[in-house]
Amino acid sequence: MKKEEIVNFFLQKGLNIDPSGLEYFYENPEEIKKFLEKTEKMDKKPTMVNLEVIKKLIKEGYDKIEVIKKFPTPMKKVSVDDISKNLAERYEKIRKLFLNRIDLVNPISISKITPKTRRFSLVAMVREKNEENKTILVEDMTGEITTHINNLNFDSIVTDEVLGLTCERNDDRIEVVGVLWPDIPLKREISRLEEDVYCMFLSDLQLNQEFDSKAKKILGEIRQLTYKQLYIFLFGDKSTDNKSIERFVEKLPEKCKVIVIYSPANPIETKNANYFSSPSFLTVGGKINMLLCDGELFSIYKSLWNKKKPEEVMLNLLKKRHLDPIFKPEKLFMEDHLMIEPVPDIFVSGNLGSPGILNYKGTTIISCGGFSTEPLYWILNLRTRESIKISLA
Repeated sequence: MKKEEIVNFFLQKGLNIDPSGLEYFYENPEEIKKFLEKTEKMDKKPTMVNLEVIKKLIKEGYDKIEVIKKFPTPMKKVSVDDISKNLAERYEKIRKLFLNRIDLVNPISISKITPKTRRFSLVAMVREKNEENKTILVEDMTGEITTHINNLNFDSIVTDEVLGLTCERNDDRIEVVGVLWPDIPLKREISRLEEDVYCMFLSDLQLNQEFDSKAKKILGEIRQLTYKQLYIFLFGDKSTDNKSIERFVEKLPEKCKVIVIYSPANPIETKNANYFSSPSFLTVGGKINMLLCDGELFSIYKSLWNKKKPEEVMLNLLKKRHLDPIFKPEKLFMEDHLMIEPVPDIFVSGNLGSPGILNYKGTTIISCGGFSTEPLYWILNLRTRESIKISLA
């Protein structure tokens, strides 16, 4: 937006803006909507929009974490209609993610395939997977068809996921020549905060007789940082020792906040900490979206893809845009809440095995590991999006 347009826009809203405020919104036009939403909730609007007012309304608030997506408990009673509705909803949501993909050549529905159809693409759900024959039976809302797939992507495919398939007819065989996942957008602006806010990600903080010495090392690393706010995310499991966490929390500096992510099957309760059940989709500073999961959710996929590192397992699921694509009736929700939507800026798992980190299209993927594996953890600066590796060995 031009500066004149910004001035006129604020005047239309009954607000005057001074040069410092104008310069800020000229450099950060994406913040205008957020600022106006906050002023609309105020009983008394500011007489002049300047940088001080802007900071007060939208640049502060790093001490708050908000839930942006809730994951309700599964349904207790499940009918065939519930299952059909849930899978149809998943198919339709993911199908829409493929609508603008130029790499899907001649997309058609299964019912439109004829003996004369030579090259085409499908968006379909995997119903069955035959390891011996390297075939997958796929279906859409119009029918089903068996396809042959003899490439390296076969091992990454799981039942009940929605794929894009580019196909060719070879006599009576439909051969898949390319597999596409819904994936995340290639061109994404990397979300950042404007001040040094750090996140530390730790697993299994309870552990053994060495807890105190390891906690001392963590505190030493924290004291070397200069920050506006530090969030410490602890991924607990059934063996978590609450007293150890409490001793650790009591020693933290004032600007540190502890968030415990726990498995629903093993709830944890400790003083002076915030609690979120896994999975949790949170936002920091209104800009950074974090998807945080206990590794138990991904254990089946770690077994399926046993040659992959934990962060690579998470990357596969991110590309599929689903946390748990293999359908399980006992985990059925009224809606398919385990779809990865919106796209997270940071995707973290605890207790999944060895620690690791990778960046993919603007998303930072972190496996925390645990003290039972290699004592290696990560600190992430939300302003620079740079990571710091911490060894506690």
